[in-house]
Amino acid sequence: MKGHKQWIMSLCWEPLHLNSKCNHLISASKDASMRMWNTDSGACLRAFGNHTKCVTKVVWAGDGTIYSCSQDLTIKAWTSGGQPKFELKKHAHWVNTMSLST
Repeated sequence: MKGHKQWIMSLCWEPLHLNSKCNHLISASKDASMRMWNTDSGACLRAFGNHTKCVTKVVWAGDGTIYSCSQDLTIKAWTSGGQPKFELKKHAHWVNTMSLST
């Protein structure tokens, strides 16, 4: 699976209850983008993200929302189709990691 222009920083599988085939994966990269992959075919299903710096972590929530954090001081939420939902701004430093509470 090729597509990112820089190192991959984080990977996250689609939650099992959303896809029983377990064949979708999100990658986050230093190139400021994320990509959704079909791991059966190796195809990139979509590239998305409007971060301006390295995406350090990606997390796929149980409701289908995808969260990303970045060295651009933001956390962003996306639909599984790659459309923006909301953004949390004004962190004082890079956001290197995050986790979700069930």
